[in-house]
Amino acid sequence: MDFLMGLPGYVINVWNCRAAVGRWEGNVLKEALNWEELEEEAIEAIEELGGAVNMSSLYPCPAELAERGVWDEPETA
Repeated sequence: MDFLMGLPGYVINVWNCRAAVGRWEGNVLKEALNWEELEEEAIEAIEELGGAVNMSSLYPCPAELAERGVWDEPETA
């Protein structure tokens, strides 16, 4: 899995030792409705990048993980 080649606009947002799959909608970061279901895999992804869940930041989201996110509205171009 190539973690540096995630889907454009998709990130893993890490804060307060939590990791949520999210995407940019304009200049607003929206978390996936099912981010908690994906959290364990999101943590694994950031650890493979050398990050940690206790390091608040935005990390690239692997495409395979981003595609499993559930959103309240379809992605806009």
